[in-house]
Amino acid sequence: MAHLNALIDQVEQGQEPAPQHLELAKSHGLPTKDIPILAAAIVQQADLLVTGDRRDFSHLYGTQVVQTRVVGLAEAIELVLDSI
Repeated sequence: MAHLNALIDQVEQGQEPAPQHLELAKSHGLPTKDIPILAAAIVQQADLLVTGDRRDFSHLYGTQVVQTRVVGLAEAIELVLDSI
């Protein structure tokens, strides 16, 4: 439990995506329900957006949207293991 509490202490609430972030995400051919997910990753300046949603995000797998690279879970695990 101590490890979980230590991780929770490191969690920060992110910024709400602004209209320009939502428009940028929308321009990448995502369904309406997924636009806020990509917009949130953009506004947080995330290095990776890891998603298993192949139906809606697969066309973005391996691409960079602003500074955020969209990857599937397998690629994310490979990236983590390679960095160790």
